[in-house]
Amino acid sequence: MSEEALLQLLQPLTYAIMGAGFCGIYYYSRELVAAKFWAFSYLFGSLGFLIDFSISNGDSHLTSWATNIAYFAASSLYVTGHFVRMKQPVPVKALALLGAVTIILMVTFRHIIPDTMLRTIAMNLCNAGVFSLPVAALLRHDNRLPDTPLVDRIAGIVLAFFVVTFFVRVGLLASGTIDQNLTDANYTASVMAASFRIITTLCAMGSAVVLYVMLGIDMASSIQRRSQVDSMTTLLNKHTFEMQAKMLISPGRAVEGRGHSLVLCDIDHFKAINDSHGHAAGDIVIKWVGRILSKTVRQSDLAGRVGGEEFALLLRDCDDADAASIAEALRSVIADHMMDIGRQKVMVTASFGIAHAHPDENFTELFARADEQLYRAKKSGRNRVCVAPERAGYPSKQSAAIIRPVEFGTNPGARVA
Repeated sequence: MSEEALLQLLQPLTYAIMGAGFCGIYYYSRELVAAKFWAFSYLFGSLGFLIDFSISNGDSHLTSWATNIAYFAASSLYVTGHFVRMKQPVPVKALALLGAVTIILMVTFRHIIPDTMLRTIAMNLCNAGVFSLPVAALLRHDNRLPDTPLVDRIAGIVLAFFVVTFFVRVGLLASGTIDQNLTDANYTASVMAASFRIITTLCAMGSAVVLYVMLGIDMASSIQRRSQVDSMTTLLNKHTFEMQAKMLISPGRAVEGRGHSLVLCDIDHFKAINDSHGHAAGDIVIKWVGRILSKTVRQSDLAGRVGGEEFALLLRDCDDADAASIAEALRSVIADHMMDIGRQKVMVTASFGIAHAHPDENFTELFARADEQLYRAKKSGRNRVCVAPERAGYPSKQSAAIIRPVEFGTNPGARVA
């Protein structure tokens, strides 16, 4: 095998190694779904280079079609990975349109009007169109959105440069500057083919490095996120809830709006549920209550699981009256729903304790006052809401519009003490 042939085989091998790297990342962390698309993208790119190499050893319509299909699949999977990672809709219609145009142009300039130069130009422009799809999203700059991560911008710059090279090479070919009288017989040795292999490989290697960094950052964020949430309910765990709450509730901190209210929730007779129906049933109840609470809070609020069957909500810019309305709505939803556990209908209730933060107290003091009210609710018969009385000098400011989750509908009967 000649030195030139070995050099050509190095390109598909490089793509295969990079694709294997993405496969390893996806195998390690299935949350990084984009890695799966990028793995297939690089593997299809490797396949395309292998087929392209085989053309020089016997050209055929089949190998030509296979090469262009592999390249188009590689580019489509690559951009799909970016949209999946950014949690944006994949432009399926645009990809389908570009795929259809690729097929039509391939049929036209391969079978109806055989012309290697026009077919080469058409295939390059179609691939450039595919690669250009995520560039704007990667380079976005919108003051209404969070700042674009630096690594995303670098990926966008690399991709934009790659797209530009397609147009530059197509322009040189169309103007006759390179590869005059391009044919299938001399394509492999042409400047167009050589530049495609070199530029594509260099950009693919540079892009792979950026993508690995992207996935590394995403993996670190995922690990950090998992360390902050309760695995059963996906609410904040006790440590994270208290840490974030202490930053909001501290003496001397400026009061936001109507101040903050702390709501503690405890599932009634939870031990009896575990004893009667098993721990699996208890887990179902905890998950269900956690899901209700997670749907209740606004993005600015905090919701956490702070004990086995105990939960906490820190409602920002919310006085005790509104907090009581929210807690009562939650109590009603929980009590009015009969849970199906096994073949039995199980009634679940919860008790709530509420305290409105004073400007001169810390979170520990606020929690203690809310916990006192939770204890009072338990001692008063459970399945009720108890609110800590306001101290003299700190009157409650009732809002005209009570904050209430739309899921709860009408105002339930009062059980606020």
